[in-house]
Amino acid sequence: MESDRIKIIMEPICNRSIQTLHQLFGPNYAPTSRNGILLSSCNSSKVAACKIPSIDVRTQFNSIKCDSSSNSSSISCYSEEKNDREFIDYENATTQQCKFLLSAISSELFNTSAASINISAVSLDVKVLEVGWWLNGPCHCSQNAN
Repeated sequence: MESDRIKIIMEPICNRSIQTLHQLFGPNYAPTSRNGILLSSCNSSKVAACKIPSIDVRTQFNSIKCDSSSNSSSISCYSEEKNDREFIDYENATTQQCKFLLSAISSELFNTSAASINISAVSLDVKVLEVGWWLNGPCHCSQNAN
């Protein structure tokens, strides 16, 4: 948990309606763009392989089979293509013509320096959704707040 975001467990559920995604968006909170939203039963060719910091995450859910007629290739993933977005765009995520919200994958990029060498690493949290929040307007905090 950070001061402006929290990670929640999102176990895969095969028949969770895409409409339940709406519950994760509010006037002061939304899933961050560091998520890949895993979808199933999609009729759109617009849904591509999910990229979270340039890593193909489809393989993380290859073993999930929701019914006897489905296979891992029926899993699609939505992620924000625009790097400047802080949050998932609800309208774009729900116009992918998918019936079900399967789960999510959250990522975090780490940059460190050791012995004058820059090191970058990506941490993937499978079955996890990161939700960020914000306050509207000017801050009216106490002078003693930090």
